Amino acid sequence: NKEFSKQNKHVKNSFGTVFDRLMQSINYNETAGIIIGPEVSRIFSEVLFQDIDREIENLLGELDYLNGRHYTIRRYVDDIFIFTLNETILNDVRFVVEDTLKKYKLTVNKQKTSITQRPFSTAKSGTINHLNEILTSLTSKFIDPENPEKVKKIYSKKNTVISYLNKIKSMFVLERENYNLASGYTISSLANIAIDLDRKCKANSEFMKNNERQIIDFFCVAIEIIFHLFFISPNHNSSVKICIFIDIICKNVSGMNSGDAGILKGHVFNLIHSYFERCVEVGKNSKIKKIPLENLNLL
Repeated sequence: NKEFSKQNKHVKNSFGTVFDRLMQSINYNETAGIIIGPEVSRIFSEVLFQDIDREIENLLGELDYLNGRHYTIRRYVDDIFIFTLNETILNDVRFVVEDTLKKYKLTVNKQKTSITQRPFSTAKSGTINHLNEILTSLTSKFIDPENPEKVKKIYSKKNTVISYLNKIKSMFVLERENYNLASGYTISSLANIAIDLDRKCKANSEFMKNNERQIIDFFCVAIEIIFHLFFISPNHNSSVKICIFIDIICKNVSGMNSGDAGILKGHVFNLIHSYFERCVEVGKNSKIKKIPLENLNLL
């Protein structure tokens, strides 16, 4: 509080006085703004913002707005989240917040300001919803929801793989973070389908006999998609899912009579071998030799 500080400026060793001198000394003897970087700035900003919080609540109270009834403000360090009953209250609260910050020579970053309405949805939520649509289209080629005891035959494994990967690429061609999300989400979803099929095979031997060829087709398509995505975006969680998936393949194809079972095992080996060849090629010029955890999982 500036008035309080002026009235007590003769007190030299209070917490506020000493802290104020410290913050001035690291800011070219200026008192405006908050220095970014030093850990002590976190303490300073919290002390400052708690005073700002109280002032905002008092000013809004004068407008007959009650905290927790007409509005709620949540703050994490200097990120402020405002929740209100309607847009009119929002505009009033926003004006008071911005006006109060100006008194402390702080401003709101307009580029980081956004207004959303319920139901709240983040960019990640939208990405997952879009992914679910694509995954539903893919899984419908394997599983018939009206007849869960039957696995569908895949007539063109190559086209199925290419079609799905093209849809993923078209979604996230310029968004690497979302591509990483799509990769992990797809690998996890396909692994869950494999776990469900494995459970059905263990519970009913006839299920395996009746769907042997179709299950192999699913394994072939899924493992191709999984490793393509993993090559581009390897991470620990996905590597664990891949290990589970491969374990399910090995356990189930060992009891199959189809000659394609052996081909599938060889294909899995080749995919893993290609992954490690790529890792060696990428890291051969690195002066720091380290083995990522996901590689150890696959080994």
